Order: sequence, then structure tokens, then C-alpha cells
Amino acid sequence: FSIIELGPPPLGKEDIRKLRYNITNIVDDIRHPRSKNELVASGTELYEALADYYFRVNNLWSAKGKSIPRILKQADANLHLRYCNSFEELFAGGNPEKVIALAEEILKPNGGFFFDGHKLDAPANWRKPLA
Repeated sequence: FSIIELGPPPLGKEDIRKLRYNITNIVDDIRHPRSKNELVASGTELYEALADYYFRVNNLWSAKGKSIPRILKQADANLHLRYCNSFEELFAGGNPEKVIALAEEILKPNGGFFFDGHKLDAPANWRKPLA
């Protein structure tokens, strides 16, 4: 078997927690955008982050940009339709409800949205001594 055929290395629990945290943070920005431009920027970020999460937790290689719809359709045709429709409503109409519900659905098997109790520490070499 080739490396491609074997699939990506499995994600660890901490990797999944970090991805859930990132998606939750982006969704929070979509819930409360400061402007239409910020909504579009956050939606663009979520488009790739949510697809990456879905692919990786399902032991599939990830996809980027324009390849996401094609690879998603191969993995799950029903999800592909809902994914595309949800983001179309967000980008064309400024309506975030379906994208938020879709993100919640995709995250749910691993615990759903995630803020409480998560802490990201800066690497030691980024820190400055106190006083």
C-alpha cells in the first residue's frame, strides 16, 4: 500500500480538541460579526476548517479550497449538498443559521462546540519573564 492509500495518521484527542476549539471560535465570530466583511472572512475561514475537521476525524485525507466540494461529494453526497447550500446561504444571503447548525452537527460526535476548559499555552520561548 502507498502512503496515500493507507490514509492520514489518526488524530489524537488533543488534536481533535484544538480543531473543535478553532471551529467554535470561528462560529462565535459568525454569530456576532462586526460587519458583512467580517462575516464573509469568518465564513471563508470556517469553510476550510470545518471540511478539514470532517475529513480528518473520519480518517480521510484533507482537502483545500476548490477541491473541498469534490472530495466531500466523494465522501458523503448528502453532506456535500448541505455543506454547499449552507455556505451559499451564508455568502450570498448573509444568513448564518444553516452553517452554524451544520458545524454543530459535524462537531457533535466528538463533543460539539468547545470553549470551556480549553487553554492554549504559548511555547516557552515566546514567553517573557515576569518582572
